[in-house]
Amino acid sequence: MRIAVRPPEYMPRLSYVALMKYVDVFVVADTFQYSRQSFQNRARIRTPHGWSWISVPLVGRQHGTPICKTQIDNRSAWQSKHRRAFQYNYGNTVYFPFFEDRITSLYESEWNTLGDLTWSTIKLFHELFSIKCRLMRASQLERKSDSLPVILEQFDFDHYLSPRESFDKDKEGLSSISCFEYNEPRYRQHFEGFEPEITAFDVLCNYGNEAVGVVQVP
Repeated sequence: MRIAVRPPEYMPRLSYVALMKYVDVFVVADTFQYSRQSFQNRARIRTPHGWSWISVPLVGRQHGTPICKTQIDNRSAWQSKHRRAFQYNYGNTVYFPFFEDRITSLYESEWNTLGDLTWSTIKLFHELFSIKCRLMRASQLERKSDSLPVILEQFDFDHYLSPRESFDKDKEGLSSISCFEYNEPRYRQHFEGFEPEITAFDVLCNYGNEAVGVVQVP
């Protein structure tokens, strides 16, 4: 059995989706500490001018707080802003109408913690990309921990898959670990040119049911 344990991403990138597609069990590590300037509470979307961040505002001074307990600052109308950003930048793509209701539902819901919001977006991508892995949340395991070895002790697995960006850190004290090398494919985007590391929702809007084939897991 192949397993991966990764902190959540808000509107995940294609590399995140590819890792979910490659493993048998994927643990969303929302017990890990929130880290600023990461993809945990923000995502990049494609725009006519390249790309732009959309960020979920958080209550201040939460760096180091478990992601599942990190509080969202709902004093601003961030949900309406994000929904409009998707409608403006993806509204003219071929397949956006097929996903518009899901986006609308997401942003009409009330979110208080970053953990709940990211869990919802990851589940949405898991469904829309027809991924078969077992999806789990670290904060709902019997032994809740921010320690990777403790999380892994609760599973009977053959190989732990770690992306290149975290492999050197993860390999300390672990056996049966492999590096997940992912080279993002250059695919057709709605606007001229190509921008990497944007939300995988971009692929859905441009390819529809064929988006699964664009992922190209190794």
